[in-house]
Amino acid sequence: MNPAHMAREALWAAMVARVEALHDSVVLGQRTARAASAKHIETASIDLAALARAAALLRKS
Repeated sequence: MNPAHMAREALWAAMVARVEALHDSVVLGQRTARAASAKHIETASIDLAALARAAALLRKS
């Protein structure tokens, strides 16, 4: 397996983990709707977006 393929697989695994965590944060955050919950959701979304951009860049190379 080539390094780019391994990197893509690792990025996808990380994205799936972040999406699951993001989903949990959103569901749990609905109950309290606190600023801390919103910040946690924002942070997880930013992480997910960065991973998606990296995966897209690897796909182009």
